[in-house]
Amino acid sequence: MKKLANWLRNTASSDGGAALALAPPLKEIRGQFLALPGEIRNQIYAYAIYPALSSLTIANCSKREHLAASALHQPLFRASRQIRTEALSYLCATHTLQILGIGTANLFFECAGEAIKQVKQIVIVQAASEIVGMPACEESIERLFGYLEEAEALKGVRMVEEGVGKIFDFGEGEEHAGVLRRVGGLRERGVHVVVEFGDRMRTS
Repeated sequence: MKKLANWLRNTASSDGGAALALAPPLKEIRGQFLALPGEIRNQIYAYAIYPALSSLTIANCSKREHLAASALHQPLFRASRQIRTEALSYLCATHTLQILGIGTANLFFECAGEAIKQVKQIVIVQAASEIVGMPACEESIERLFGYLEEAEALKGVRMVEEGVGKIFDFGEGEEHAGVLRRVGGLRERGVHVVVEFGDRMRTS
């Protein structure tokens, strides 16, 4: 258990070099960790995964490596597939995810895999002008809401415009109608949705 305690201390640290120093016995330590009851593992995740934060901001990520170097930089997320899945599930269940850009959101959800089901609260900041009319934008929106449909525990979604000066049009058939239709689907599930674009706001 002493080895396990040392590993956990390094896992909670952002210093990757310290974790690498423990590389030889990691297989043994992972086995000891996964043999612990789930409740104890959750207590360890609470200690190791952003314990001082209730929300996590994820920004400017276009590649998996960007996530690995920022929001998912802790060695815990690289320990093993099962530990990574459990750690991501804990993160999604206990922290509000504040994500800058639909592209970054899609990348995070792609990496999160099954942990998507545990997402409860998410804030997405996106320039309204970048989700209008173009096929690539529509594809990104479809991917985003596809992921959100997998979020079985989802309670709240907030979409906020980046910058100022763009007014969100709530009319059917208008430039943002596709987004509104998908938001409507979330509301039907009982998800509390707030949309803030320009000087208008819609909640439900």
